[in-house]
Amino acid sequence: MRNTIVAIFTNYPSGKLIHFCCHDVLSGSNSNIWFPIFDENTLFQEIEKIMINCRVAHNVTHIEKIRRGDNENGYFEDYRITYNLAL
Repeated sequence: MRNTIVAIFTNYPSGKLIHFCCHDVLSGSNSNIWFPIFDENTLFQEIEKIMINCRVAHNVTHIEKIRRGDNENGYFEDYRITYNLAL
């Protein structure tokens, strides 16, 4: 069964992070979990690894950039992630 989720990726001098929106496990109890991203060039693989390790996804099938914003310190991008649910 497939599902989608929106995630926010930030790229600032303090680090590259990703936050999954509105998910019981991936967002955290206070909606404040930000996972570190080590290599922006392998974003797909890093997102998939996080979702599999948290036992949310069997695999990720598609990532679509839906928005980008810039400011003086860096930028953010919103992604729609399509994945197969973990069984």
